[in-house]
Amino acid sequence: VCVKDITSNVENLNDPYGKFQIANVKATEGDLNAHGDGGHTGTSGGWQIVFIYESLDLPGRNITLFDGYANVTKNNNDFDVDFNGFQTVPTGKVKANIVIGALEGDQDLDGDELQIKKVDNTWTSLSTSLRNSNNFFNSSITLNEVQYTNRNPASTNTLGFDASIFELENSGNQIIDNNQTSATIRMSSTQETYGLYLLGLSVEVWEPSLGALEFTTTPSGTNFNSGEQIQLSLGISNSGNDNIRDLEFSTFLPIEVDFIDASTLPAGVTHSFNSTTRELKFFVEDGYTDTNSADYSIDFNVEVKEQCYFLETACSGSFQIQATASFRGELNTTPQTTNSSGTKDECGMG
Repeated sequence: VCVKDITSNVENLNDPYGKFQIANVKATEGDLNAHGDGGHTGTSGGWQIVFIYESLDLPGRNITLFDGYANVTKNNNDFDVDFNGFQTVPTGKVKANIVIGALEGDQDLDGDELQIKKVDNTWTSLSTSLRNSNNFFNSSITLNEVQYTNRNPASTNTLGFDASIFELENSGNQIIDNNQTSATIRMSSTQETYGLYLLGLSVEVWEPSLGALEFTTTPSGTNFNSGEQIQLSLGISNSGNDNIRDLEFSTFLPIEVDFIDASTLPAGVTHSFNSTTRELKFFVEDGYTDTNSADYSIDFNVEVKEQCYFLETACSGSFQIQATASFRGELNTTPQTTNSSGTKDECGMG
């Protein structure tokens, strides 16, 4: 899903989910006698679609979804879901969102809680302005602290269906701290019966990014004559939230072209060319591609060979050149690679 599609949808319909509403889903009608420690709850059903998208304009997030079913009652509770595989930002406020989907959480019955383990290993009950800590599952559809009523029927009591996306209240990073790599969320109840089938955690992470590493030619185009010189340019921009370190670019020049020079490189960039392997490499000094650094380009010149057919290695009438960047972050030191692209889609992705 393209972020621009969602944005356009908001502008046109004032409804970020209008394109995805689905109605007239078949259901079975009948009777059920169900007893147990949860009492006679009757029947219920519901479902959601979760869209995860990439945007160069937004910070990176680690997103994990629990997709299953937990039948929570007063005697069968304290279901824990562990989220891991992320590393939160090393400094500043840690931001996270939670998504839920549940059935049978009645608006007039309390005792149902959604808890999270804090930094000090104690449990705290989550709440929002529309969801009390002791009646979190309350038959409502809410989006960022607002009742979502742009639907038919537009009731604020769904009689047993809960769906919500909300920002975790993490004052002073007491719940999720800097450099944290895991979190645990618990479903609990003292009297209410409910069934949670969707639980997701979206955590803002610290990472460098080169976004769409654009590789272009001057003159622009795809058709060149033999003997013609071409300038190739790599556009460099740190679109992440961490400074880039140990940045290198490498590309292998095809046999159809000769390397001429790279005489107009920025002050912080050097290069090497191996005429045997035909590998061209560029090395960027640390501090040149920080989050607040100006965008820059790496340019080099090649020439299309005139007498390619005399070479022992067969030449082609068409060829491709692609560059690969390798780097790490100053704070998030996980090695990363990015491949260049000659074009971008409507979302700005290479």
